[in-house]
Amino acid sequence: MGLETATYINGLVTTNPVGSDDRSTADDHLRLIKSVLKNSFTGISGAVTATHGELDKLAGHVGAVPQLGIAQSWSGKQTFDAGILLPDNDQIEFGTAGAESQLYSDGINTIWNFLANTDLRIDDGVAAVSRYLFDISTGDFHADGDVIAFSTSVGSDPKLKKDIEQIKDARAKLRGLTGVTFKWKKNDQPSAGLLSTDVEKVLPEAVSIAKKLKKKEHQVVNYNAVIGLLVEAVNAMDAELRTLKRRMNHLHGEKE
Repeated sequence: MGLETATYINGLVTTNPVGSDDRSTADDHLRLIKSVLKNSFTGISGAVTATHGELDKLAGHVGAVPQLGIAQSWSGKQTFDAGILLPDNDQIEFGTAGAESQLYSDGINTIWNFLANTDLRIDDGVAAVSRYLFDISTGDFHADGDVIAFSTSVGSDPKLKKDIEQIKDARAKLRGLTGVTFKWKKNDQPSAGLLSTDVEKVLPEAVSIAKKLKKKEHQVVNYNAVIGLLVEAVNAMDAELRTLKRRMNHLHGEKE
């Protein structure tokens, strides 16, 4: 028979060469298999030490241990014509012995499981600067820039809260705050707001510590909490104005 044609492993015919082939035709088949193997595993420059079970994972085989364990050396960037398809709950693991994180799909959601409280960081490879950080231990997200989002709700439902108390001495606390204008050090961008150190003195509940991208810490202010202070201060001033108005009306014999 003539020599079959194939580019990748799945194109080979398992029944070839047939017993009636002469030696030269059989040798041509062996040369073809070498060529197919090199095309199928481009970029592998070292020894491949995968077991049969691990290699079966590349074909979507479902086994007892859901992992890819192919030890190999890659040269340069690799591309795959049809991609590698993993069955549900089969994991791609990162770090020594998969100790840092696992990426997989459970058939409904895509899950990236971070182990040992390791964080997810996205760096700018050109500028070598950390741009985004997902703090796994606290659930915080940090961005080296503005976070632009749209939300139609804020968690103000009393059902979500406990130990609710009215803010006391709101006007006195408000006098401890100073509205300031300033420029951000990182980009000279003008802005305005409050100083966290001032807020901490009068309303410590509104101040917390955030971890920066380079593991440094800084204070942040919950401006929703400051709104509560402003509302109570305005209510107190409104009540005082109403009292003064009643007294003035009483002095002039006017009815309220």
